[in-house]
Amino acid sequence: MTSIDKIVTIPEFYRGKNVFVTGGSGFIGKVLIEKLLRSCPDIGNIYILLRTKKNVSPKTRILTLTNTILFDSVKVLHPENIDKLKYVEGDIRSINLGISQDDLEMLRSKIDIIIHVAATITFTADLTDAALINIRGTRDICLLAMSMERIPILMHVSTCYCHHDNHCIEEKMYAPYGDWRKIIEIAETMDRHTLNVITCKMKGIKHSTYTFTKALAEQTVQDLCVGTIPTIILRPAIVTGIYEDHIPGYCEGYSGQIGYLIGILSGIMKCANVPAGSNRETVPVDLISKGIINSIWMKGTGQSDEEVSIYNGTGCNLIEFNLHEVNKAFFNVFKKTRTELNWYPKCTIFDSYIFYYMYFSIFQLIPSIIGDCFIYLKKKKPHLVQLQRTLFGFTNLLDYFVKNSWVIRNANFLNSIVDAPIHNDDFIVKTPNINVNIEEKLLLDHVHYILVHYLNKKLTDKPTNLIKLWILWVVWCMLELSVLVFGVYLVYSIFN
Repeated sequence: MTSIDKIVTIPEFYRGKNVFVTGGSGFIGKVLIEKLLRSCPDIGNIYILLRTKKNVSPKTRILTLTNTILFDSVKVLHPENIDKLKYVEGDIRSINLGISQDDLEMLRSKIDIIIHVAATITFTADLTDAALINIRGTRDICLLAMSMERIPILMHVSTCYCHHDNHCIEEKMYAPYGDWRKIIEIAETMDRHTLNVITCKMKGIKHSTYTFTKALAEQTVQDLCVGTIPTIILRPAIVTGIYEDHIPGYCEGYSGQIGYLIGILSGIMKCANVPAGSNRETVPVDLISKGIINSIWMKGTGQSDEEVSIYNGTGCNLIEFNLHEVNKAFFNVFKKTRTELNWYPKCTIFDSYIFYYMYFSIFQLIPSIIGDCFIYLKKKKPHLVQLQRTLFGFTNLLDYFVKNSWVIRNANFLNSIVDAPIHNDDFIVKTPNINVNIEEKLLLDHVHYILVHYLNKKLTDKPTNLIKLWILWVVWCMLELSVLVFGVYLVYSIFN
């Protein structure tokens, strides 16, 4: 390993280096790119793989990407760095990434670091799409890396849950679940109907095509790159919004706990089915971006000399965002929320299917049916029941991961973001103050961001009126009690 006193700083390491990123338009990709442009001001160019989407060209998409609140700090601190963001037209689902020969030659001659984030994360994707994107796309990234004029560092972003069949998920490679070459061949040649049958059989091994193909993608990296080029695999857990970087609470999309919070704050979600002992592994997105940047630096400076360095990206033992603890923290958070609330955003958690289904039907489905009737009378398109159907399907889809728990080891990951000899505080995550309630801090930051940027609310100078909050809480409790009493009376009347 390199002597500590000879290690260059992270900004110095990235100085002049050109980076190729797939999945740069996604949540993790955007936060990562912004961090590189802001905290490594002398970095070379960052090339993003982009495709034409909904008739919007890659050039327009990259302008849209940078014209967001996330990149405002870069524009203030290092405005010239925005021009370092380039696009390479292509598609991760196409053979050879859909990149033209000229662009391939340009990448081979210029790139020093490849960060492969792109994937389909759809749990219900059929095997064809999941295999072509997650496995073949990874294969083509590996082949591109191996053809570079300069030996690049390859960072492959995976997921902790691709090894969910192990109760304890360690920072190591696991035995292959199948032949990734054969799966690619099947996806390229077999008709989709037959593949759907195979998908049902495959679920006996893995819970979904997502976890199955991501596991095989790791094996692809192992077989093609390990021992040939410096290789890193980082496995994020459930990714939440920013914890402490320049926009605390910043989030995108509707997945995971972000979706739960949006549902609760908007009033369309009143309950969840989560076992009492459930403890989901989560990680703020800025920890993942720092983990990617720092682990590449560690690999490039000789601090990590394994053939393949593996990091399980979770907040365990540092920052945790537990759904049950979050639910307990709601009232204290709403006392500090700087906006006017017209209802109490309460979510009741059940560990019983029967009570969850009953509560869901009474407090979510029936009000949505009534609401759609009023919407229809106004000659507008009803949408509330469809929204509840989507929400119900989404929660059922995640049922396996909600009902099961894993021990995920993350010593390597914590070392990369907390204990590594980093010369710049901008790249480390400080151990939280024991006097600070992390759930409340994370939740308040997320709530404020969601209220403003998802629900178009305005924040005020003062927190929520405490008396009004108590009244809203009492009104909701009385409504719940009234429904319960009516239900008991109805059952009593039927059987008497």
